[in-house]
Parts: sequence; structure tokens; C-alpha cells
Amino acid sequence: MLDEATARMAIVSGARFVVSPSFNENTAKECNLYAVPYMPGCFSPTEIQSALTYGADVVKIFPGSIAGKGIISEIHGPFPYVNVMPSGGVSLGNMHEWFASGAYVVGVGGGLVGPAKNDDYKAVLHNAQAFHNEFQSIIYANSAATRKVP
Repeated sequence: MLDEATARMAIVSGARFVVSPSFNENTAKECNLYAVPYMPGCFSPTEIQSALTYGADVVKIFPGSIAGKGIISEIHGPFPYVNVMPSGGVSLGNMHEWFASGAYVVGVGGGLVGPAKNDDYKAVLHNAQAFHNEFQSIIYANSAATRKVP
């Protein structure tokens, strides 16, 4: 969503969260008014601080392919509790690296829905299942690594 009007239309239509390519104060206020999580795209500490000031629940680092995985630890320096969602450049092959770098969640675009451009919705479903399976594998590996063996 690029503006508050679009965000409001989505919320009234039942959106449970709002994701944006950039931070917008009025969109943040609209989402806060309706208690809908807002995930604005940010790229600088100033944008991140503004997003947090206006109540963003998750900060989307966009484009992640340009920022690189190391940006998450750099962000956590001045903003240790921010939930980071890289978007742009996340793939099945590197999703585990983003989580290992401290991502709270990841955003996937073309790698997930790209085949829809050719009306290949079975491929989109296949991609969704593959991403879900990879996510489950990452979660299982992380929980197994933190378990204490008696």
C-alpha cells in the first residue's frame, strides 16, 4: 500500500496486515487506528526510526538483495528489538541464511508468484508448498538446535 486510502480500503475489505514498499506516516496512523499490523519498507536508520515511532510492528528491509544479509545485525545495533523482514532477493536457496542472520520473517515476491504471469497457478501452488516446507525445515532446525539434551 502506498497511501492511507488504499490501506483503509484493504482493511475494510478484511486485510489482516498491510505491507508497503516505503514508510508513510498517514498509512501508519490508519493501520494503528484499526489495530492492523503495518510493515513499511525501509532502507535507512532514519526510516526505521520513523516507522517504529509510528508503531510499525515489523520493518521490511527493501530491497533485501541490495541491502544484503548483514544489514540485519547492523540494524539490531541501534534497534535491538525491531522485527526485520527482508523482501526482495529472498529465495528458496537463501531463505535459511536470512533467518540465520536474524530475520523475524521474510517476504517473497517473484520467486513465489512469478509463474502467475503466465497463468501457471499450479506452479504458484508448488512454489508456495516448497517455501512452506523450507520454512518448516528452518523452524525445526532452529528449535532442535536450542533444545537441551538431558
